[in-house]
Amino acid sequence: MSLKELDLLLIGRTGTGKSSTGNSILNRNMFKTSDSMSSTTKKVEVEYSKYKGFIIKVVDAPGIFDTNLSVKDSTKEMYKEMGTAIAASAQGYHAFLLVVRFGDRFTQENNDTIKVMKEIFGHDFLKRYGVLIVSNGDQFDMNKSGSFQDWCLSQKGPFYDLFAECGYRAVLFDNKSMEQIKKEQQLNQLLEIVKALSSDGQRYTNKYFLKAGAERAKIVKQNKPEIQEHNMKEASLIIQKLGQLDICDRAKTLHRLQKLQFRTEEMLNNVAYQDKHTGALKDIIQHVNRIKETVESYIIWTESAAGIQSIVIKLQQQIDEHQEHREYQVNLISEKKLNQNKLTALDKHLKARVKELELEHLDLSRNTVTRYALMVGKVLAETMLEAAPIALGFLGAVAYLKK
Repeated sequence: MSLKELDLLLIGRTGTGKSSTGNSILNRNMFKTSDSMSSTTKKVEVEYSKYKGFIIKVVDAPGIFDTNLSVKDSTKEMYKEMGTAIAASAQGYHAFLLVVRFGDRFTQENNDTIKVMKEIFGHDFLKRYGVLIVSNGDQFDMNKSGSFQDWCLSQKGPFYDLFAECGYRAVLFDNKSMEQIKKEQQLNQLLEIVKALSSDGQRYTNKYFLKAGAERAKIVKQNKPEIQEHNMKEASLIIQKLGQLDICDRAKTLHRLQKLQFRTEEMLNNVAYQDKHTGALKDIIQHVNRIKETVESYIIWTESAAGIQSIVIKLQQQIDEHQEHREYQVNLISEKKLNQNKLTALDKHLKARVKELELEHLDLSRNTVTRYALMVGKVLAETMLEAAPIALGFLGAVAYLKK
């Protein structure tokens, strides 16, 4: 059965927990986060995850109205970044995830932000494909407020207006939770809402997406970015699988590693064929080679872990058998602890290797997929900025853009 794709765009003001929400959706820490009120995401970033039959593509846009910039500068910058976000998924998005922070007051700036977003994506984009994501969910007290849906319905003013405009679609996200069940519950709730938006997988699109598709087609003929994007997606999904492995479960882990080994070898052959000795895909080839090496090392380390685990089990049996020989038992316990420490160190080493791959992947993604989105976004932003005086009249943008 082929996997279904879900393309999601995260948008929201700086400091709302947008990137943390992206990590929760991906179920892996791929986007850089910060507790400060200055935007950590400076450029549009793209990452992927596989979950319950879906390949989820999350596009993380920079915080709207960055607190380090003036309102006018932030507005103009937003047009540029949204142009890039459109270019990053020119075929459209299955949902726009508007992130707000639980406990924050809604101000005029929030309303201004929505006005600008409507000029970019269309006046009905929230009504048709918007989902309100309320972050900082750990601060929500269900005992005092009842269910989250009841709390949303009881609100008044700008928040309720936004909730209603999003078709009363909202999900509470606790991005700090360490409980896997809770993480999956909030993600499942979001996916059910997104699936209900369009049963046939239809995406939201408008004239800007169509223009982005046309501009992207021009670049495709010269630079083949769709090849790089496909390979980066596959690489990301393989790295995700590596991060989910348990070296102590030898049989299951080795079976999964053999599958990953086949996927990396197949991918390496495909990329080499696509490159045709031009060197254009050199960085991706090197990246896939490092993933392949890590998979092969993982196989060796899993075998080593199985051997160490076998020793630990035997030592525990001997400890149980020599309850009366205290001195001998102490030596056995010490040896058991030593081997357990070896397992812990091996597990930490493997996790560190996967983290290195993730960081390398993010850098490469910015230099490949994001770079082509920027190329298209630049052209698109010029078209969008022509209409900016209409959208930004409330900011006196006409005078600003004439400078």
